[in-house]
Parts: sequence; structure tokens; C-alpha cells
Amino acid sequence: MPLVYAAALELKPLDAAPGPDLFHEALRRWIGHRWPTDHNWFALGEPDGLRDDNGGIFRWEPYIEGDDALLEFTWRHFHVGDSEISWSTQAAYYARAGTAKVSLRVSNTGPEVSSPGSLLTTRPKLFCCLTETFSVSQDGYICNEHPRSLDADDIGDFVRYELFDPTRNYPVILLSPQPDGSFLVDPTKISSEFTGLGKVFVMSSAAATFSLTDELERKDLSCFHGALRAYLPGLSLKSNPFEHPLLLSKRMVDSVARMRLAYILGFMTTKRWVDDPVLHQLRDERGLKAAERRKALLTSLEQARGRAASSQDWETIAVEVDRDNKALLRQVEELTEQLREANATIASMKYQLAAKVGADFESTQEHLLLPQTVFEAAEYAQTHLSDRLTLLDSALASAAESPFSRPMEVYRALQDLSEISEAMQKGPLGKNLDDAFAELGQDYASGLSETTPKRLRQQYVFRLDGRPVACEEHLRIGGSSHDPVSCLRIYFTTKVLKDGKIVVGHIGRHLDVLST
Repeated sequence: MPLVYAAALELKPLDAAPGPDLFHEALRRWIGHRWPTDHNWFALGEPDGLRDDNGGIFRWEPYIEGDDALLEFTWRHFHVGDSEISWSTQAAYYARAGTAKVSLRVSNTGPEVSSPGSLLTTRPKLFCCLTETFSVSQDGYICNEHPRSLDADDIGDFVRYELFDPTRNYPVILLSPQPDGSFLVDPTKISSEFTGLGKVFVMSSAAATFSLTDELERKDLSCFHGALRAYLPGLSLKSNPFEHPLLLSKRMVDSVARMRLAYILGFMTTKRWVDDPVLHQLRDERGLKAAERRKALLTSLEQARGRAASSQDWETIAVEVDRDNKALLRQVEELTEQLREANATIASMKYQLAAKVGADFESTQEHLLLPQTVFEAAEYAQTHLSDRLTLLDSALASAAESPFSRPMEVYRALQDLSEISEAMQKGPLGKNLDDAFAELGQDYASGLSETTPKRLRQQYVFRLDGRPVACEEHLRIGGSSHDPVSCLRIYFTTKVLKDGKIVVGHIGRHLDVLST
């Protein structure tokens, strides 16, 4: 049963109420509206379990012994619109030696994460319910604090002691302002969406974004112009920028794009999940206490047989037997659910074997973080390669219309084009453009055939600062099939430069020539 979210949280009550009571109430706020109306909400100290009309299962298993506590709640339900897939949220509150924690895990019986049709999730709503009555910490930082604001003077320490901290094992979520200092999305909203998925920071001014770029020494690792970035653990000056998810301004305002990032970060919690031995100790002690209670009950029953017990004695024993039988029934139901999960896992493994799915999560994760469209590749290039390359509005417009299926190849081609542009700014290349692009693995064409008529050449003329500029040189991606899904062209000019930079006029379908 694929685990898609896992968190180990440390809790401190925000008021004087006992932690178990606050956890019990947080569960009611989270799931109370789904609890069957004909069944009383479960009591704090009494085990309970039931199945609702939709096939969902609720199970409550408390254990309180002095200052020690273990309160486990499980909710299983079918996926919306697909009864073949079920979800499970397991929450365990446990306290010992004055420290209270919660283990929170979400899994489903859908395909493994590396398989087609896999289902991800962000942090469960129960997490937010816990922050209402507890100070919640994980990975060493407090989750329900307001995001820290960073001024330009703070950036140096932020980069050195937060981003580049080799012991950091959590994402840092960084929101940048627009050049005028405003935010495309309220920082409070961003904080509420990503709390629990990473430590949230907000840069207070455009000056802070410039300082960030200077400290990182790389524009493509930075965050500016209203963008949102998640810096994952292991960041260094040599990091691949696509390993640290970036939502540029146009995607950042899209709630679906932010949710996709939240799904990725949600799954990453499973990679740093570690079982707490204290939780297992308390489970063992709970099991031992249950066995002792059952043994004492059987002894009482045997003693009652050997004497003339009163009806009240028999009633007391009957109540205890009934309670114990219900506990055993819940154990049977749990084992049945575990068997169902095991069968689902076997079915998933068989599916993967039949489909010959060899990808692991790292490759799946990489795919989710890379540009998903040609426009996203062009937008990323415009933002991070603008000091070496000029993309005209026409280039972005054509990119937005392109259905080309391999957008990352487009970005790599633009990146190579920017390297040539940078080299040309420094002086003569010392070689012809054909050889320079060939060394980078790019298929370069210097222009159009001399027989191309004027009416067709007009397609290759674009506007640069209000004046016409011909972009007839081009990089060929995907051969010459002219199918826009598998064939793409980047048209540019090295003859008319903008501030010494190569100008790109079109990114997309193959423009017409005599043969077409």
C-alpha cells in the first residue's frame, strides 16, 4: 500500500488542557462531519470502531497508563469515483516522559508512485486541525509560526546557514515579491498552503531578491519576480536548478500548479520518515495490558463458576467479556484490512511487472519538476537566461501554441544557444557557428535557401523594439517530419543583436518553406 505522506510531529498544547483531550477534539474537527449521525462520537478512553454506509472504516484504540498515552485513530475510505482504490489515514498520538508526539501517515491502494495512474496527496487536513490547539514542530522548526520575512541584509546568513546547511533535511519554501515589492499571492495564503511541507520564508523586497542571486552566484538557482521556489535538502552552488522546484509568476498564481508542487513535497515526506521506537514500545505495552486484562477476566469467569455468583457479578463479567470480544473483533477487522492491503500491493506489483515499469521515484519526481510544456521551457529560459539571450514576445507566443512533446529538449537547446551568445559577447568564437553548435550536440542551420520567395521569408520577420528583424537561422529538434508534436524549430539571428545578445523570434512549429 503506497505511503504518500508521513510526518513525525512534536506537540505542545497552546493552553492548559491535557494533550490527549486536545488531540481527541482535533479528530472531531477533522472527521466529525463524516462520522455516522446515528453513532455517538467515540469517548476518549473507550476503544471504538464502526463502518459507515459508504464502506468507510473508523477505528479508535486508546491506551492511557498514568502519564503515558497512546491514542491511535485510523480512517479508511474509498477513492472518490473508484471503489477499487482505498485511502488510509493513520494518526497516533503518543506521550512519554513529558514529550507528546503524533505520527501521521497517509497511504492508498492505488498504483505505486512510479506507475501510471499513481495518486499523490498533500498534508492531511488533520495537520491543520492540530495547529489550532498545539504548537506543532517537525524537523526542528515550528510549523504554525508566521513565515519569516527576509530583508536584503538577512540574505547572506539565510543562504549560508539555512539553504546551504548540510544537516537540513526539509524543504525551504521561498516566496519572492514582484519588482514593485507587491506579491502575486498573499504570503499568508502561501504559508497556509505549504505549512507542514517545508519551512516558509518571504523576501520583503526586490532588493532582497538581488541579494539572493548574488549569494547563490547563479541566476537559475535564484527566486525573483514574484516566483515561488522550494529549495530541497542538499543544495549547493553546483546544484541542478531543476532539482529545486520553481513556480514562475504565471504558474505561481495557478492554484493547480501550486497543488502539484504540494503533492511532490507531500510525497517527499515519506523519504525522511523514521519510525519512533517509543511508539512501538507503547504498542507493545498496550498489547501486554490487553492480554493481562483478558487473563484476569477469564480467571474471574472461572471463579464465578465455582461459587454462587450474584446476578450483578454475572452482569459485570458479561460487560467485560463483551468489551473484550469487541476488542478482538477490531483486531480481526484490522488483520482483514491488512490482508486486503497486502493483496492490493501484490496486484500493484504484478501490474508493474506486466507493464515492465522500471522507473523509480527519482525519475518520476524529476519528470514532475521539469517544464511540462514548451511555453514553460521558454518562460524559464526568458527568466534565467535573459542576461545572455533575448526572447521576443513572438517567441513566447509561438511556444504557447506548440504541442511539442519534449519540452526539456527545448530548454536545453535554448541553454546551448545562450552559451553561444555569451561566448560571442566576449569576442570572436574562433570557429564557425556550425562547428560551435555541433560541439554542443545541436543541429544548426544558417538560414533559408536562396530560392525561398519573399512571401515565405516574411514569416521569419519579427519585431524588435518596433523595427523588423529577420530570424532565419535555426536549431532543428526532432528531424524534418513537420509534425509539431515531434518536430520543433527555434528561429533566431546572430546578425542583429540586442545588447550584444542573440535574438530569438520563434519557438515552435516548422515555418513554411518551398517544400511545404
